[in-house]
Amino acid sequence: MEIYKLGCNWGKGKPSFYNYIKENKVVIGVSNKRYSIGDLILITEGFTVYAIVVVTSKWKTVTSMLDLKKDFEKYQINFE
Repeated sequence: MEIYKLGCNWGKGKPSFYNYIKENKVVIGVSNKRYSIGDLILITEGFTVYAIVVVTSKWKTVTSMLDLKKDFEKYQINFE
């Protein structure tokens, strides 16, 4: 088991996507951090922890889910 931190706004002045990931029950990662089932992820904004989640399924590449692209653009998250 590993423990990771996921910030909910990637860059100064960019919108928070906390409610988006909460409602859609997704965790957004980066290619050099491949979460495994059972890993813990702290969902944060700055120094505030909003949630602690447990990874329950194998990760999928975001580019395989084109229906997410519009929302990623809205929250200024790199889709690639």
